[in-house]
Amino acid sequence: MADLGYETLAVAASAVALASVPSGATRAYIQVDTGPVRFRYDGSNPSTTVGTLIAADGSITLKGESTLAAVRFIRSSGTSASLKVAYGTLNEGVESSMDAI
Repeated sequence: MADLGYETLAVAASAVALASVPSGATRAYIQVDTGPVRFRYDGSNPSTTVGTLIAADGSITLKGESTLAAVRFIRSSGTSASLKVAYGTLNEGVESSMDAI
């Protein structure tokens, strides 16, 4: 994955989208720190019980510009989470072997 940018995103009791997707980014490698989160990539907000769960210290790779624009995250426990997000493009660099999508 060619490096296009990086951000840290706080995830608390309200659903949040990726905040700083760089122009041209088609992939995002996301590491979850501190607490578990749930996500949806259909443009709808997840809740603490609805959406795909990612455990604390888990990771995913999101693929596609429309997915990056639509994904939303929320904490799934009483502990807020921090997402470390690395943005890149298709066919270059490193990609996780544990994709959720």
